Amino acid sequence: LHWAPYGALLGSSSSDLTARLWSVAPTGQAREMQELRGHSRAVEVIRWASPACPVTTSEDKSVRAWDVRSGKATATYETNTGNIALACSPDGRLAAVSDRNDVVSLIDLRKDAILSSLDVGSQLGCQVNEIKWDKSSSHLFLSTGFPNQSKGGFEVLDTRAPELKRVVGGPAHTGNCYCIDFSNGPEPLFALGCTDALVSLWNADDLTCVG
Repeated sequence: LHWAPYGALLGSSSSDLTARLWSVAPTGQAREMQELRGHSRAVEVIRWASPACPVTTSEDKSVRAWDVRSGKATATYETNTGNIALACSPDGRLAAVSDRNDVVSLIDLRKDAILSSLDVGSQLGCQVNEIKWDKSSSHLFLSTGFPNQSKGGFEVLDTRAPELKRVVGGPAHTGNCYCIDFSNGPEPLFALGCTDALVSLWNADDLTCVG
């Protein structure tokens, strides 16, 4: 599930090969607005690049951008294997996808092109669980785990250049970190949720743990 910017529409992904867009009234009543068909396998994630452009990713090795009004795909981006995580930058220009081989790919939604990919699994030795952009749309944050080790953490990638570049990262917990999310408030905070039954809070500017 993912809310569109400004909260007027809700997107849902499904194992029935579809994603759906819902109009939600202030009373809580939801009405199906569009059914997005085109993926050939389960739709894993839906995110919003803008109120007019939901983006989906699937086990069918593709990422698709859609038009809200027509319900048709406006662009399709092919990846090497099934995908499990997706994020859209707050400025709506970029999308990032992580596949089952822990390869993160950067997509320019305006140029309809995959700009670059980084094999996080091979180069950094960790698995990628969830991905989120910071508020400036300049850095991508990954929640990570280390196979066969009781630890997890985060990685930060610079997305301002065409090539994805690692900035910093490493272990932060004694368990796999599956979840990461940024605060909607003015402070540059993000949270990590991990299998060690802990949630940690971090300052995204100086990467200090604040709680």
